[in-house]
Amino acid sequence: MIQNLAQRFQTVLAKIQKQQSQALLQLNDGAKETTVLQVQADLNVVFPENVQQLYRMFDGQHPNSEHVFNCANWLSLARMQDVMQQMKMRATQMHNEDDALSLDDEVQALWWHDAWLPFSDDGQGNYLCVDLAPTEEGEIGQIIRVSRDNMARSLESESLEAWLQEHVEALEESD
Repeated sequence: MIQNLAQRFQTVLAKIQKQQSQALLQLNDGAKETTVLQVQADLNVVFPENVQQLYRMFDGQHPNSEHVFNCANWLSLARMQDVMQQMKMRATQMHNEDDALSLDDEVQALWWHDAWLPFSDDGQGNYLCVDLAPTEEGEIGQIIRVSRDNMARSLESESLEAWLQEHVEALEESD
C-alpha cells in the first residue's frame, strides 16, 4: 500500500511537469525521522504510515510555488503545525463548534478537531485534512475538506491513496 502511495505521488509530479514544463514545484527535502516524530509528539497524534511516508519523500513545498494538489499547495510539517494552531485558536474564539455542519455522516460535525491533519492549502482558508477522528461511519485516514470561514465539513475521499489516485485521474483527463 505504501509503495502504491509513493508511485501515485510520483505520477502526480510527472503529470504536472508534463503539463507545465516550466512549473516550479519547489518541493522541500524529505522530513527526517526525528522531525516526523517530534511533530507527532508536538501535536499529540500518530500519523498513519502513509502520511509519514509522504512526508519522508518531501516535506511539503515552498508556499509560493506552483500548486501540487488541485490548485492548492502541499503544506510542510511546520506549516501544518501553524495551521492547526490557528484553527485551534479560532475554534476557541468562535465558541460555536456545535454549530458546525458535516455534509457527510463519516465526518464529525465540529468546527475543528485536533486530530485533523491539514496537508493541502488553497490559500483561501480551505484545507484538505487527513482525518484521524472520523465518526463510526468513517475510516481513520479519510480525507476531509475543512474551511476556515465555512461551517460545512465534507468527506473528499476514503483514504490518502484513493485521493491521490483521483488527483492523478483528474490530471490525466486534463491532458
